[in-house]
Amino acid sequence: MARRVSDRSRSARARLVVSLALTVTALMFTVVLQLAGTDYTALALTCTGVGIFLSTWFLLDVCISWKDDLDRRRAAARRGPRPPSAPRPPAPRAPGAPRDAGDARYPTGRR
Repeated sequence: MARRVSDRSRSARARLVVSLALTVTALMFTVVLQLAGTDYTALALTCTGVGIFLSTWFLLDVCISWKDDLDRRRAAARRGPRPPSAPRPPAPRAPGAPRDAGDARYPTGRR
């Protein structure tokens, strides 16, 4: 049975996959530019470094959201099924407030 993943965790994982794909592409581009000996190697290396930083950031986001999902599932399992709710007691009446004439708990003396 598949476990339900929250939308936050799913979007964090998608960001990580896209970031990793772009970082690997930038790294390959950097290697090709280095082998060709062009002047754009520094720019490509900078883009690769930014991609590595963002991939690390998104990996942390995935780990944090996964931990939140795990904690939420454990809390729900500890709580167990909810018992049927009991009727709520009536709200306390403010001093000096009139009693509700239709309520059987407060007989008015009139019949």
